[in-house]
Amino acid sequence: LAVTALLLVVVAVLQSITLQWYALTPGSATPLSRSMTISGAAQDKPNNSISMVDVWVQQLTAWEWLTMHLRSHVEFLPASWMVDPGVPASELDNQGYIDMDISKQQAAVAALRQIGWTVPRHPRGVQAYSVVVPSPAHRAHLGVGDVVTSVDGARVTSTCQLISSVAKAPVGSTLTFHVEKAHYSHAGAVTWPHSANVTVRTIARPAHSAPSGCSDVTKADRSWIGLSVQNVYLYAMPVTISVKTDQVGGPSSGLAMTLTALDRLTKGSLTGGLKIAATGTMDENGNVGEIGGLAEKAPAVAASGATVFYVPASQVKEARANAPASLRVVGVKTLAQVLADLRAHGGDRPVPLTAPR
Repeated sequence: LAVTALLLVVVAVLQSITLQWYALTPGSATPLSRSMTISGAAQDKPNNSISMVDVWVQQLTAWEWLTMHLRSHVEFLPASWMVDPGVPASELDNQGYIDMDISKQQAAVAALRQIGWTVPRHPRGVQAYSVVVPSPAHRAHLGVGDVVTSVDGARVTSTCQLISSVAKAPVGSTLTFHVEKAHYSHAGAVTWPHSANVTVRTIARPAHSAPSGCSDVTKADRSWIGLSVQNVYLYAMPVTISVKTDQVGGPSSGLAMTLTALDRLTKGSLTGGLKIAATGTMDENGNVGEIGGLAEKAPAVAASGATVFYVPASQVKEARANAPASLRVVGVKTLAQVLADLRAHGGDRPVPLTAPR
């Protein structure tokens, strides 16, 4: 009894110690069609032929660190790989939801453009992706997902425009940002229900801060607020395509969402009756990009019963190394390559049910 009690104490202590390490473990392969809502164009009935794949990400306690080394298909990542220096891990969830929101938008645009729809794009502003703590941006209550549309009354349309506006201001300047404030539901859906003017007082750029990446920002430009940003856009969508992805973040479902939208908007069967899974980012022009956790996704796809798994071309070796021989793994760089492979294996050419405009 004494030994058992001691072991329980040791386990309790180890469970109370949170490490600066994360674990990626296999999630699931989930059909998307029934989670997708489309309006503004004719559509086919939902089916279960195309799945997205996710992984579980969790920060580890000392006990979990020990026990997870006994499991297969676990990838351990230090916290420094998950967030930039000075950025708290608490921002990771919202970053994932922002990535998913943009991924849904890009997937819808790529699908519509693939079958001939015109989807104009306009700059929306510059979106906060991470906030250093402490920093002027944090003190001004700027958060992940907030969209800056102007600085001191001047419209902002690009990241370098915002970075330059901050960097070239004298240290100690007070700048006024007009901001669309992000709101996150319990399910991770992002909305921007209101806007506000936010004042930010600049400080001298820390010696350890990352380079701006902007050609017009020089070493002499010293003001800094501790905000990393990305460009965001507004699209004039002729068809509304939305996907319910409760509490799932990240950009890696872009390819799967694009294929699902195409399957719903076109005649026949895009997959030719095959059950497939796909992972990879998708941009508005149909290019497939790299993703994380691929070694953990392959087992989830195999367990789902899918027979084909489309992955970014640069990561195909990693996927095949972790997939059974029964799963055909195909590396692709573009949406067009996926569609060509599907046609070669019985899938229909995507012909839109509604004439594009």
